[in-house]
Amino acid sequence: MVVIGAGAGGLVSAAGSAGVGAKVAIIEKDLMGGESTYSHSALHAAFTIGWMCHVAPLHHVNVQATA
Repeated sequence: MVVIGAGAGGLVSAAGSAGVGAKVAIIEKDLMGGESTYSHSALHAAFTIGWMCHVAPLHHVNVQATA
């Protein structure tokens, strides 16, 4: 599989494909991670929520995620 662009979507696609055994090549002309402010904000928010869900029970705080 060839992934063009190593932004947030490209990296997820490449990692998912490699995870199921595909050989993957990524083509990127600049730095990996992309430049999209929205993508970086979404990734930071997801990391923060994941961290909160992990740490909250240690402090006897109940956190429930809803969609």
